[in-house]
Amino acid sequence: GGGLPDALHPPAVSTPDSKGSDGDGKSSDGDSPEKLRMRSADSGDDEADTAGYLRVGVRVRPVDPKRGGATDEGLAINGKKGLITFKDNKYKFAHVFSEGEDNGTIYEQVGRPLVSAAMMGYNGTLFAYGQTGSGKTYTMVGDRKESVPGVMTLGTEQMFKWIEDDTYRDYMVRVSYMEIYNERVRDLLNPSAVGEELKVREDKGGRGFYVECQEVVVQNEDQIYAMLDAGNELRTVGATDMNAQSSRSHAIFRLVVESVVKKDVEQVGTAEDNAFRQSYLNLVDLAGSGERTKDTGAPGSHLLNLSLSCLS
Repeated sequence: GGGLPDALHPPAVSTPDSKGSDGDGKSSDGDSPEKLRMRSADSGDDEADTAGYLRVGVRVRPVDPKRGGATDEGLAINGKKGLITFKDNKYKFAHVFSEGEDNGTIYEQVGRPLVSAAMMGYNGTLFAYGQTGSGKTYTMVGDRKESVPGVMTLGTEQMFKWIEDDTYRDYMVRVSYMEIYNERVRDLLNPSAVGEELKVREDKGGRGFYVECQEVVVQNEDQIYAMLDAGNELRTVGATDMNAQSSRSHAIFRLVVESVVKKDVEQVGTAEDNAFRQSYLNLVDLAGSGERTKDTGAPGSHLLNLSLSCLS
């Protein structure tokens, strides 16, 4: 918003709501897949009754000394109430994270409920949005060299822990990784075609748009990390005055989760509970937004086309 100080241009993490999160923002996903399944069957709750909701969290970064005159004077943060106060203005969000909170804390409140919903068969998207240098890639991807896991890493760990613990269903997970740069879509998991533009196509069944990118079946976290590392090497980056390795593209890491009831177990619940499930979980690291040339120092070819028309 117009009156926010420099410290309030962080990555804002947005997710569709799911019932994996309590109303007070605390994750309820300490339960096993079996407990969640039985709770749903016993109560008659519809796990999708909050589908389509958007929840916005704000991560407040430290003041950047490179930006002259920047200050956090007059700024107050109340994480429990999701409230940010700046001078006489108040801003309410689903989640507010102070500069002292790490990626793990953010994942527990924002990412874990979304992954749980995906494992139960519901689609979801989590993305980080903010200016260059605000910490979007650090939040989503982390820093492998410094052993700092990002939301993507923590999400895959939870996903395979869920699969390991679930005695009722068998799972298959496929991943794809693509980037959008200057409204061109590229496949980050296909080095031989890295210069080729993927075509955005409309599904004949009227279910939306898609691109024909490579999908890889993965069976553990290490295979996903290898996919992330390989894709990140191919991402478009460029130096700016705010960040020496600024991501200049929107990156979408998609996990497709399919599951069926195991053949050797006694089925419980309704026919719908025991049906084949397929869900899509999109983890998105957006390029810097709201930038001005004089702020970023980015050369012409590295300036973003701010349109998100290709991101659907």
